[in-house]
Amino acid sequence: MNGRLFGGKTRKVAAVKGEPEAAAAKEPKPESKTAMLLRLAQTPEGVTNTAMKELTGWTKLGGFFNAAKKGGLELTRARENGDTTWRDLAKAE
Repeated sequence: MNGRLFGGKTRKVAAVKGEPEAAAAKEPKPESKTAMLLRLAQTPEGVTNTAMKELTGWTKLGGFFNAAKKGGLELTRARENGDTTWRDLAKAE
């Protein structure tokens, strides 16, 4: 046997460069929509779902929550005036 599997085909695999933590700590661009929403979530007023959709034009907000998690924010949710407000616990207090 020549060391090749599955019909003699080999596959090149790209090496992962850098530390895994470095990729997770990547911050969004300062002028990005995500960065703007993260800054708003860190204020005492927080940011509402409606405001996020109006400011960004997004219909789904999963990207915001993923960025908040990667950025180390601890979001808390509050229902106010029929809308959900998100605040970072560490910075908003």
